[in-house]
Amino acid sequence: MLKVLFQSIPSILFEPIAVGAVLGLVTAAVLGWRKKTAWYWSVAFALLFMISWRVIIQIISSRYASILVFPATIATAYFAFKLDWLAGFIPKFPEWLRKSLPYLTVIGIAIGGIGQLLHYNPYADRILKISELIKADAKQYKNTCILTSEARRLRYYTGLPGKLIVGGNINDDNFMKQILLKNALEEAAEAVYVVFSVSAARSAEGYLREIPDFIRKELVLLGEFYHNRKKRRVSRVYRYDIGKAYRIASVEADKAGSPRKPIYQWLFQKSYPIGSSFYQRQYHYFDERESYLQKPVLKNFPVDWFVAWAGNFLKGSNGELGLTTDSDAKTVFHLKSDSWITTVNRHMIRSRPFRLKVTARGTPESFFAIGAFYYDKKWLAATHCALAEVTDNQLRVFSFVQPYVPAGAQKMGIALFLKKGEIFIHSIELYEVGEEK
Repeated sequence: MLKVLFQSIPSILFEPIAVGAVLGLVTAAVLGWRKKTAWYWSVAFALLFMISWRVIIQIISSRYASILVFPATIATAYFAFKLDWLAGFIPKFPEWLRKSLPYLTVIGIAIGGIGQLLHYNPYADRILKISELIKADAKQYKNTCILTSEARRLRYYTGLPGKLIVGGNINDDNFMKQILLKNALEEAAEAVYVVFSVSAARSAEGYLREIPDFIRKELVLLGEFYHNRKKRRVSRVYRYDIGKAYRIASVEADKAGSPRKPIYQWLFQKSYPIGSSFYQRQYHYFDERESYLQKPVLKNFPVDWFVAWAGNFLKGSNGELGLTTDSDAKTVFHLKSDSWITTVNRHMIRSRPFRLKVTARGTPESFFAIGAFYYDKKWLAATHCALAEVTDNQLRVFSFVQPYVPAGAQKMGIALFLKKGEIFIHSIELYEVGEEK
């Protein structure tokens, strides 16, 4: 947190003011310590509280620390007018210079401050230019978001959802959790714009090396924008096309092949009997959250699947789930809704990159996906693959690929997501990516 504070100082205070403020506070502490008056303790406590509070909440924007300008200016002036007293400890210090030193210091800082105020930065519109670039490029997608340490301003100027890179840094886990490991209540983005603000001397390989290969290969550099005349820092704008990355991963998985038999197979043959305590437990979850969730209709619900704590089912979802008989007289898992609903299988398997084949049919313009809930010793993360669209009512095999496993994940459970529409799931087969036939 202190590191964030000191990194923010150049954008909050004119550096000579910042240095003068520190020296002024030290001088005041030394002189005030001898007297220990109520005034001394009041000022000391107020300054300590002001700085500590901003350090605790973490200064992400210089606006949150701008109030420090006032005490910093006062502390700097205090130090300047104590310089004649401090100079008295230097042997043979010229008397005329000792008396002039406070005024010369204040004049020097004032001239420097005015010079900085009049300084023109041709790159001051960096955020606006980045926003214009992203807005223009995002027109080709229906749903996008931004991942950056400047999420607030870019979210405002572009009108797109923005997510913050914690600390301004990115690594494998951070990137995956914020982009691919989507919360079940969020709409999956088709593309993500990633904005790095880094040293201009730092190559892209330096801060991208920890990101998985299948993501790094699909990061397209859209533009670079310097922060000021010094050109020491630059903002690099990348686009990550999630759908394209998954399509490539799917093709590579198909090339690698799959075992002759699936590692695991989910068939829908047994259901919880009517009157079972299972239905009471599921409905109790929704009864406790009736202010924002809508209780689904559960009938002949398949054994080992559940909906409570799975996410979604917001008001207006009108979810219906349960086993039914399809046109071929086969027992299938029927899901129907007007918005996102989720159901999870309680059977836990070892975490691994996977390819899932779902044999299903549905009504046209239905959208669904397969996902996973990851665990170490407790719940770790959730993700779902790219959405599949049902274009007709024919029985088809849909393929889903999840080439990434979050760090620390030991077990995973399979989940079904229905965005809207109606589907009839006949079977789900899991294959491990990379195994040969």
